[in-house]
Amino acid sequence: MAVLSNIDIEKELVKGNILIFPFNKDNLKGASYNLTVSHLAWKIPDNESDAYISIYDDITKKVIIPSKSSVLIVSNETIWVCEGIAGTYHSKVRLVSKGTSHIGTTLDPGYMGVSVITIHNHTAKHITVIPGETTFSSIMLQYVRSKSDPGQHDNRPGRPDVLNKVGLTDQENEWLNERFRNYKESLQIQLNNSKDFQDLRNKYKNKNNKFAFLFPYLIYGIFIIASSSLAGYLYNNQNKLKQTTWYSAANFFADKATVGFTGALIVQLVNDIQRRNKQI
Repeated sequence: MAVLSNIDIEKELVKGNILIFPFNKDNLKGASYNLTVSHLAWKIPDNESDAYISIYDDITKKVIIPSKSSVLIVSNETIWVCEGIAGTYHSKVRLVSKGTSHIGTTLDPGYMGVSVITIHNHTAKHITVIPGETTFSSIMLQYVRSKSDPGQHDNRPGRPDVLNKVGLTDQENEWLNERFRNYKESLQIQLNNSKDFQDLRNKYKNKNNKFAFLFPYLIYGIFIIASSSLAGYLYNNQNKLKQTTWYSAANFFADKATVGFTGALIVQLVNDIQRRNKQI
């Protein structure tokens, strides 16, 4: 297994082997991607007979992790990875330094959905985090030696096996059941429409095509050489060749083609210079 660097993650995102939405380029680090909290978060009951209690404050729009309590937090990001990529979740130092527990769990190859993370607040004070802003877990992605068997992956999108016991409200269910959080194709569409991903895709498109501007010159050059060579051959052998209609047509074509392709090359050059000046 090999840990993916930020460059590797970028390339796999562009290839479509990793999907993350919402995607924020600032959350992509040297060898990980930082996940943010969502508004779906609950205090885990101390007794089995007690109910899960939402810790999202609708007034302040913040998630408040109670003191001496364990909580479930759903990531704001939805992730899909291909069968050739797996991952591990790790603690954020900034959050752990405030008194939360360490995080350690896994992302299976082929997983699709949000992430559900358990955190414990060891301190005697509440800890506040902001949905969509506060990062609470770093995910490190790795290539697996061989693609996993899809049949070995049994975690359904959104982890209903974990969240069904929470007692979700209609609004929470609606949020979790949004199509892009459950289907790869819809997730890809959402990602494609995000500005940060479009910037990333253009970055690699430009890298891959940095010599593409030379292609027209190469084509024009080939045609100019071919037509001028033909014209030269006809001129040097005009006494040997019969002055037929074929000869006259070939000679006319060679001369005009050389002039035409040379003119087209000059126009291409002028247009490229003007385009470059506009970019500068």
